[in-house]
Amino acid sequence: MEKIKVQVYLPPELHTKLLAEAATNGISAPAFIVDMLTKRYFAEKQERSEVDITASVINEFKNFSPQSASGEFTIHEASPTFVKYPQYRALLGKKIALLVAEGGLDGISVVRTRSGSVKRRRDGAAVYIRNKPED
Repeated sequence: MEKIKVQVYLPPELHTKLLAEAATNGISAPAFIVDMLTKRYFAEKQERSEVDITASVINEFKNFSPQSASGEFTIHEASPTFVKYPQYRALLGKKIALLVAEGGLDGISVVRTRSGSVKRRRDGAAVYIRNKPED
């Protein structure tokens, strides 16, 4: 599908609301606008939107229970939706990393090497761990 660039000038109030709603859905404002227009004009033949995919991945990641003895896991293991939509992997990987770094996913942290860098698997995926609740 060919993409066309469009420039839009919004009143400040609309811009503020658009940014807030996009942030609530965990996506960029342009992606949110495309999602809204797609739902409006192509509702009958629409695939899953970026908003839905992002929400699913975050929910699956947040609720994942690692099976390994170490408790370590990657986004690939935690989210079947992430694996199913490769075109969104870079975006979603960054989103998860940012949420974990900001503490937006309680009880999950990134695993670090002795040198302090993020531990990664051979495929480059960051490794996370579910923190044990403190007594």
